[in-house]
Amino acid sequence: MKIRNGLVSNSSSSSFMIVGLSGYSREGRKFQELLEVLIPDWEDNECYSGHGVFDVAVETTIEVLGGDEPSYIGIPIEKLLEQNLTLSQLRELFIREAKKLGVEIDPRTPQLLYGEVGTG
Repeated sequence: MKIRNGLVSNSSSSSFMIVGLSGYSREGRKFQELLEVLIPDWEDNECYSGHGVFDVAVETTIEVLGGDEPSYIGIPIEKLLEQNLTLSQLRELFIREAKKLGVEIDPRTPQLLYGEVGTG
């Protein structure tokens, strides 16, 4: 039996685990604010780099994920798990990164989000 560690991907999609915002949540306004900072005029840009990840225009640990359009914005936590951070600490990290980009996030808003994104 094979046991996989980490997130698995194939040619058309990738698994993800982030702390951040979903474009499908009640916080759609904050999602849009962050999206405009990370990928200005994303609809007119060729910003999709494949495997569900969009190229962002600024230096940050925050990533934009989705299929045909951005669906999630957050900090990937796979490597941060080794630091034994709590969910509250991961939320604070996301809030600080968003604030550096000029977007204020309510401390109760960031969520642990996981799933699969891509072109599949």
